[in-house]
Amino acid sequence: MPAVACPECQYPNDCDFRFCQRCGYARRTRDQPPSAKLPLVDWDAIEARRQQLLGQRASSQYEKQKSQLEKELFGFLATAPNCRDVMSATPDDVIGFLIWKDRAGKTVVHDADCPGIPGASGCPCPRRLAAGTVDSLIGKLRAVFERSGRAGVWEDKLGMGNPAAAKKVGDYKKAVSEEQARAGRCPKQAVPFFVDKLRNLASLVEEQLKVEGLSAIRTTVGDCVSPNPFSAAAAGARLKTYLRQLDEDAGETIHSFRAGAAITLAMSGVELEGVMAHVGWKGRATASHYMQLGKVLRHNSPASVLAKAADEGTAGAVANQYRAWDNTEGFLPVAKTL
Repeated sequence: MPAVACPECQYPNDCDFRFCQRCGYARRTRDQPPSAKLPLVDWDAIEARRQQLLGQRASSQYEKQKSQLEKELFGFLATAPNCRDVMSATPDDVIGFLIWKDRAGKTVVHDADCPGIPGASGCPCPRRLAAGTVDSLIGKLRAVFERSGRAGVWEDKLGMGNPAAAKKVGDYKKAVSEEQARAGRCPKQAVPFFVDKLRNLASLVEEQLKVEGLSAIRTTVGDCVSPNPFSAAAAGARLKTYLRQLDEDAGETIHSFRAGAAITLAMSGVELEGVMAHVGWKGRATASHYMQLGKVLRHNSPASVLAKAADEGTAGAVANQYRAWDNTEGFLPVAKTL
C-alpha cells in the first residue's frame, strides 16, 4: 500500500489516513467542508439556568407535598411487621398507608342512623379523607414509586411494577367514593358575599388606592415586593386581609362572590338558567354560558336586575332575608320516626 507524507512533518502515513501518526495533523479531504467556526457557549450560564428551573420545580407546592408524603410513606413502611421499604412495598401496603392517613381526614361520614347535623359536637361518626383527597394521594404515590424506579403496570403474579397503580388500589378508591356517596353528608356551601358587604369592600379598596396607588404585590412583613407570582391563594389571602380590616370576616372566600350574586338573583325572581348564565356555573349546557349573550344582556336580565338591586338598595334587604332564613341555630333535629 503506497504511503502518503504528512504535509506538516513529512511522516509517511497510510494513503487513507485522517490523522498523522506522528504530529496528529488532521487531514482534510475534498468532500469535507471547511471547518466552521465553533460557537461561543457559556456552559456556566446553562448550568445556572438548569439549577434555577430545578429549584423552582422543587419549591412548588406539589413537589413539597410529594416530598412530605414520601417521608411519611418511608416511615410507615419502616414500622410494618415485615419492615418493608419503597422497593418491596405491595398494593396492600399502599392501601394500609391510605387508611392510616385517614386520621387526618376532616370529612364527616355519617352513619345510617345519624341525623347528620353539621357541626354537632356529639356526633360519633368518623372523620375520613375526602374521596378527592384519596385520589390525589394515590396520584402522588404513583409519582413517588416512579421516582424510586418502580414504574409501569403492577403485575400481581410477578410482584413487579408500581404498587400504587394496581387495580386493588383503584378498587379501594372506588369503595371510598361509594361509601361517601351513600353516607348522609350535608354539602358545605360557600359563605355568600352579598352586595352590601361588597360595597363596603369596594369603598375600602378605593380609599387605599387614593393613598397607595397601584403597585406590585407586597409582603406583610417588611412591606417589600413579593417574589411570588399572583395566584388564587394570594387573592384569597388579600380578601381576608380586607375583610378583617372591615371587621366583617364571616368565612368568605373568592368563591363567595358567585354564591352571593346567584342567591341575590334567584331571590329577585331570575330564572335558574339566567342565573347560571350570569355567574358562569356549568349547568344544563355549558355552551349557553358562552353563546347566549342575549339571555344575560336583555332587559330584566340577571345583570340588569343585579345592578338595579345594588342601585336601589334592595340587595341589602335580600341579604338580610336570606340570613334570617338561614339562621337555624335554635332548631332541633326532627325525630327519624316522623
